[in-house]
Amino acid sequence: TTGAELWKSDGTAAGTVFIGAYGFNNGFVFNNNLYFPVAGTLWKTDGTTGGTAIVKDSVGLVIGANNGYFYTSYMKSLPVAPYYTMYYWKSDGTTAGTVRVSDSVGMGASFQVLNNKMYGAPMGNTLWETDGTDAGTKRIIDGIINYPTVVNNTVLFSNWGTGSGYELWSFAPTVTGIAEPKAANT
Repeated sequence: TTGAELWKSDGTAAGTVFIGAYGFNNGFVFNNNLYFPVAGTLWKTDGTTGGTAIVKDSVGLVIGANNGYFYTSYMKSLPVAPYYTMYYWKSDGTTAGTVRVSDSVGMGASFQVLNNKMYGAPMGNTLWETDGTDAGTKRIIDGIINYPTVVNNTVLFSNWGTGSGYELWSFAPTVTGIAEPKAANT
């Protein structure tokens, strides 16, 4: 076998079925299919052996999703400094609908999805927004940014503020753009 096995079950012995030895260890449900990475390759299954196939190679782990698509990250090793780079993908679950997100997003793995956009702070120095296209990828704010998270349609993150240490910042996407970030000491 190639590692861990993929099974499905309805909770009974008779309803527990072996699907295949794909090296499965965790997955993400999206549009009634299970997506799972194996050595950086993204797989998809409908719960049958015949319905299990590769979506795309070198796509990596699912890091966020909404109703229309999900994002993945893939770390590639390099022979010289910085010794690795991160690639981000946006996918609707199909091979044709799995496309690279702009390289300008940089390196990092802390991302959140809100209203069809992904927000992240790669390398901890800029908060980025992307809709999965080059034109829709932009910097929101520079600083020493950490831990973006989404609560009540607002992106919260910490930022090394005005010299008093880390502060809690927030912004809420608007129909016409991004509202100005608001600082709040914590």
